[in-house]
Amino acid sequence: VIQIFYPFSQQLYPDEFPGLDPNDCPRDLAKHKALAARCKNAPYPDKYGHYREVSIVQIKHHWWWK
Repeated sequence: VIQIFYPFSQQLYPDEFPGLDPNDCPRDLAKHKALAARCKNAPYPDKYGHYREVSIVQIKHHWWWK
């Protein structure tokens, strides 16, 4: 059995990227509201208008690191 260590996981960085930064926008916040709230990632929603969701990003990074 080989244990694989993922250096940037939400378990190691729970309060900053790649974990949930306190200044991140909530997933379903509209862009104009995010800009008004001055969230850290307000100018950068995905193509569906959603903001980063930590648990989903963690899964994506898991496959990317393999």
